[in-house]
Amino acid sequence: MHYSLVKIGKAFINYSPTIVSGEFHSKEDEIANFAVETDDPENDTLVFKIIKGPENLQCNMTTDGHLRCEAIEDDFYGEDYVTVEVTETDLPSFQQSVAVTQQLTLVIHGSPDKTDRFFFDSNDTIHTEVRPYLRHTILVNANRSSIQYAGRIVLADVDGGEVFAPLPRFNALGDAAFSLKKLSTTSDVPLANYTTKRYRTVEAYDVEFEYSPDLQGNMTLDFIAKNAGDSFTPGVTIDVYVMENPCIHGQCHHPTLGYDACEDPARSLSFSGFECVCEPGKHA
Repeated sequence: MHYSLVKIGKAFINYSPTIVSGEFHSKEDEIANFAVETDDPENDTLVFKIIKGPENLQCNMTTDGHLRCEAIEDDFYGEDYVTVEVTETDLPSFQQSVAVTQQLTLVIHGSPDKTDRFFFDSNDTIHTEVRPYLRHTILVNANRSSIQYAGRIVLADVDGGEVFAPLPRFNALGDAAFSLKKLSTTSDVPLANYTTKRYRTVEAYDVEFEYSPDLQGNMTLDFIAKNAGDSFTPGVTIDVYVMENPCIHGQCHHPTLGYDACEDPARSLSFSGFECVCEPGKHA
């Protein structure tokens, strides 16, 4: 009787792991923690790592699949993406480990943010007084120009797509009027020189007053705006004092307090107590 030895080979099939997770959700300005879910038929030990990070988030990942992400800039919201790799480890020597990669979507949900307000006066000096409003005073002489440029009101919001409805209130002087001219573009508004915030909505209004040159007194514009969600912006109050000014060639002077006293808004009510000081060779 003859016997033959037959070698029987057994193939060990190693199935690839699968990344089950595809999309994660978090809120604006929160540090997000996610656990990446996987499936491996043999329950092999898996090691995780980031292959390509997102653009707007700083993410770190532990080897056991815990993902931690934080926005690089405050107030970021929207979608971003991170690519992760999962690799089998601690396999028997006769098995080949398998690695898989997948892009995960990170959805950061925005939350309503408060609008910031800036004011650039006629000298392009920025005013950033905090809520709820700022007050700006302008002194002009009567018998001069009948149009006064007051400055520029800027509304800026980190949320995109905000729409503002201005709600001005004007306490006029005689026949005086005001105008709010909305800028068609805000690319030349230099907010980046004063803040690191990334504003997605910026609106700007140039403010002008027009009045009869022979008037004196004061007028006040109160500006505030409301967005589509019925939230109000910080306000701006602009007081314009048209100072009585009988000096044609000279300039106002106070006999005791000097020239600086002429900057008192009380001169918009009366020139009493002041005098005109003329330049040599000219008459008041």
